[in-house]
Amino acid sequence: RAKAKGMIKRNATTKVNSTRKLKKALKKAWKEINLETLIKTIDDFPKRLEACIAANGGYFE
Repeated sequence: RAKAKGMIKRNATTKVNSTRKLKKALKKAWKEINLETLIKTIDDFPKRLEACIAANGGYFE
């Protein structure tokens, strides 16, 4: 998860001012996600959904 957060922070600072640039940035970010990170994220999803429900859709860690 830390790797995914780092990738999001790096890419979130990139400003895009067109749909074309946004698509390009998203495709680049998608290519940077390695299989291990993707599998861990998918495996963690049910736990995160339960936490979201318990928080009534509010903030949770």
